[in-house]
Amino acid sequence: MAGLEVHLVTPEREVWAGEADFVTARGVDGGFLHVAHDDDVTRVDILAEHAVLPDELARDDAESHERRAEELRSEDRLDEAREEQAKAAVRRRVAENG
Repeated sequence: MAGLEVHLVTPEREVWAGEADFVTARGVDGGFLHVAHDDDVTRVDILAEHAVLPDELARDDAESHERRAEELRSEDRLDEAREEQAKAAVRRRVAENG
């Protein structure tokens, strides 16, 4: 049985590409999932606003995003502040779930 060709992409970069037996995708807001089948290949493109790999989380802690969110709020850059706060929340949730 052929697997899936998966590409996880953000506006900044292709975060991961490879084969998978299945894909589970959850999202709160934004993003796009595209599935296409051509010949024997099923390609899944996951387009996300933000994505990080587990080994990148250790280098990129939640507190730094919270500090950045506070700076942006003080500059009245509320949309960017919400984005940084969301990044912090995801990192905390991943850390809690190990």
